[in-house]
Amino acid sequence: MSYDLERLQSDIAQVQHDEAGFGSGRLVAQDLVLTAAHTLWDKAADIGPFLKEWQVRLARDYSAAKWPFRRGNEVVWYDQRLDLALIRLAGSEAGPARPVLRLRVATVSRNNLHSVEARGYPRASRQAEGPRELTPAFGRLAAGQQDRPLDLGVDACDLPNDPHTGWPGMSGSAVLLREGRDPDQIWVYGVVRAVPENFNRKLTVARLGDAWRNPTFRQLLVAAGVADTDAEDPSLDEIRRANAGIRLLADLVRDVPVAADAASRGKEAIENTYRQVDKLDLLKTVHDALHTVEFEVLRPMEEEGAARVRPSFAITFLGKKRDIQEAMKGREMPGTLHDELVERLESSAQAFAAAAATPCEAAHARVRGHLNELLSGVSPELDIAISMTAAELRLDRLLELMGMVRDRLPPAASAQDPAFQGKIQEFIAGLDELTRLRNKLMVHVREHGQLQRLDLKLRAICVGGFMPGSLAREWDRARRIRCDLSPPCSEVVTEAMAYLKPLESEIEAAAGSDEQGALKLLREYFRALSSLFREVDSRFKEFTLGLSQLRPSLKVVVDSF
Repeated sequence: MSYDLERLQSDIAQVQHDEAGFGSGRLVAQDLVLTAAHTLWDKAADIGPFLKEWQVRLARDYSAAKWPFRRGNEVVWYDQRLDLALIRLAGSEAGPARPVLRLRVATVSRNNLHSVEARGYPRASRQAEGPRELTPAFGRLAAGQQDRPLDLGVDACDLPNDPHTGWPGMSGSAVLLREGRDPDQIWVYGVVRAVPENFNRKLTVARLGDAWRNPTFRQLLVAAGVADTDAEDPSLDEIRRANAGIRLLADLVRDVPVAADAASRGKEAIENTYRQVDKLDLLKTVHDALHTVEFEVLRPMEEEGAARVRPSFAITFLGKKRDIQEAMKGREMPGTLHDELVERLESSAQAFAAAAATPCEAAHARVRGHLNELLSGVSPELDIAISMTAAELRLDRLLELMGMVRDRLPPAASAQDPAFQGKIQEFIAGLDELTRLRNKLMVHVREHGQLQRLDLKLRAICVGGFMPGSLAREWDRARRIRCDLSPPCSEVVTEAMAYLKPLESEIEAAAGSDEQGALKLLREYFRALSSLFREVDSRFKEFTLGLSQLRPSLKVVVDSF
């Protein structure tokens, strides 16, 4: 579930000090702003921390006429190692400042993708006149060692031209889950740390979960209204509930005769669903392995430009090659993808071996070349395979079977055994969650396919060209494809269409009388639509590959027959 933009941004803060740093933050509890601790120091002079006289202004207080800072605020807690701090706002005539959205502390406990966002006030957003503009950055969060910060891979379209000069001020921005289950609650993983010297599209994120284990930090927030609940990994919520319901299906088949009778009729449906999800699991393994090869092998090699290939790069590549080969054993994969993948992996491995035997700049360049061929050759085939598998995935028959079992069970309230009563309730909750996942999948598949068709049509017009005098006719064909994209749509498509519709009207008005003017507008429309399609494609793959986590529970059910 997406958030209302005005409510989401209301609690974002800009923080600064006359003698220390500047950055962003977020009001997370009554009169408490969370930010990054490194802003408390004057980095150039190496003095600090400065704890008093902080200036803070909240996005909710902004107006075109004025946007005053609240002054006299002080730091009440900080941890330089964790790079987290709390600033308490001074008293105001308007009364205490309370967050619009409730805080939950988020963690990363599994290797699934965490789609997140950060919104802040970087230096690059400052206009010639006036304050900095609130700037969003989207990406995916991952965890490495438990004692290290989280890694935020930022989407390319959100990067400033020069992150080192353009992004100071994003420090302290809260990094939160993009879509939660409760529109009144946000899950915060931490805050953006300083832009690293060797920036490679990754930011580091101070872990809020580590600070939550500090008694003083936790007491301050709880006293200011934050719920005293343990930190959790929110990304597992939907899948976890669905998995629990599917696993309980196996228990009910074993223990309840009427459930066993219903399930026996749907054995084929469960086995088919398992095969499709198993294929997604294989594609996710390949996707994640290639992602590691790109960001931990190829990109660092391109940046360093050395004459000798580091052994660590070869070891990482060979490990991921082995992961892919192990995952492929005895499992189904589209033939063209299988052949391309096997051939490219082997040629890259041979290039690494040759570079180890004869280190030189040419060998280093050959390894980079083979890795680029691997990624450019396999990635399009992999994207096609993911899209086709998602379109083929039929959760309806599994849901129909689980619904039949539910309808034949006794009402949970009438169950004599409290444990069995709880089992029925959990099974029904899992069924409801799986239904929501099915509905999301249907929207993803439909709008991805329609946007892909529209993108291809616009590309044919704007890049491939058209006969003079035919633009109005070609636009009419593109418009008919566009009209197929009707509600329900995802929030990202709904938001984008609010900006694209006025442009469509301008193209419509110009197409019949000013072909060159209409073409200029159409190219602008094509650029915007292509950007939207990339975002939808990224979300589609992330969601679809996430469904591979249903595989273990489906395997339990398949094995129960």
